[in-house]
Amino acid sequence: MIQRIAQIYCQMSSLITGLIIVFAFLFGIRSYFFWITVSSPMVAIGLMLVTAVGLSIITYTFSEKLRLFIYTKLPIPSSTCSINSHTK
Repeated sequence: MIQRIAQIYCQMSSLITGLIIVFAFLFGIRSYFFWITVSSPMVAIGLMLVTAVGLSIITYTFSEKLRLFIYTKLPIPSSTCSINSHTK
């Protein structure tokens, strides 16, 4: 049973990470309304894009660290997952 849960985790973890990154990017896009109140429209667009990309990068970094932390706790990770290259 634990082996099956570990296998499902390995299959779904990348998908969940991708969805979280997309939502972080969209949250950054929504920052346009904040930036437009403190700057001109063209500057606000640039700041919005920088915010969206920055949030995506930060989210990716934290989600990968979490994913690899959970990966190290899996039983027999070498036979369960195909992300061994990240842990070396």
